[in-house]
Amino acid sequence: MKRRVKKNKKLLIITAAVLLSVLIAVVTIWIASVRASRAEIITEVNRFALKHKLPAALVCAVIEQESSFNPFARGRAGEIGLMQLMPPGTPGAPEEWARIHRVKCPPAWKLYRIDMNINIGCWYLARALKKWRRYRCGTELALIEYNAGAKNANLCKPDTFDGEVIPRIKIVSTRKYVTAIMKNYRENQR
Repeated sequence: MKRRVKKNKKLLIITAAVLLSVLIAVVTIWIASVRASRAEIITEVNRFALKHKLPAALVCAVIEQESSFNPFARGRAGEIGLMQLMPPGTPGAPEEWARIHRVKCPPAWKLYRIDMNINIGCWYLARALKKWRRYRCGTELALIEYNAGAKNANLCKPDTFDGEVIPRIKIVSTRKYVTAIMKNYRENQR
């Protein structure tokens, strides 16, 4: 009996070690496939900016502000990856993207994939830009929506199509966010 218990313990330890080794190998391969240089990220930005009819300089400015080009960035509220997308199960770009495209929302681990993250982030930003295109400060309104939601963007909407937006932003962090992105965007355009 004691012999059998020892044998089972030994088998259990060996099995656990093999499973741990396999898990480490899978995670290592996955990290290597996700890791990308800034140039590779910009290549993906250009591809999805073109697909969604966005200025690549604006997408780069958003990524710089959101994650500093770190594909593994994780926000305080659980935001994921380069464009800081909300995790599945919470309202945000991935859930809306999945609903509109009639697909299952991608799991959190897929949102770390550079192509998936940039595609969904660009789709969401393009939709907001289209919504606010009639306003002179439509880009600022789209950025407010990207950062703080449609409700807050509507609260910042000027009375006229050519009115100012930045002074109307009541959330200090969102005002700083929009101001920083617009500054970076202008610099990227040069």
